[in-house]
Amino acid sequence: MEWTMALTCAILHSVVTQTRGDDVPRRLRADFDDLLAQRGYSVRSFAKAYDLSHQTLFALLHPEWQPGQRPLGGMRKPTAWKIANAWARAAGISPEAAYAQIIVEDASDER
Repeated sequence: MEWTMALTCAILHSVVTQTRGDDVPRRLRADFDDLLAQRGYSVRSFAKAYDLSHQTLFALLHPEWQPGQRPLGGMRKPTAWKIANAWARAAGISPEAAYAQIIVEDASDER
């Protein structure tokens, strides 16, 4: 592999991102599919109604079935907020309340 400025920048970005502390591992609460069902949604229908990827939701709900991924799953902050905003609209609550209700942040699971 040839060492380039782009490679150097990519490595530095990766190191800074992982050590900065603002990328705490996040996952959906384990019973999110039950919350969806209580509102009359399946994972697929919720994803379709709120323009989300049902594959992403399924992978977040079942990380143990995803080959090559961390066993606890996880998502980045923008993904967490996109799902929380969708849940806020579905549940009729604020995005902040939705985030607190469905997203689990686990600082003990940091990389």
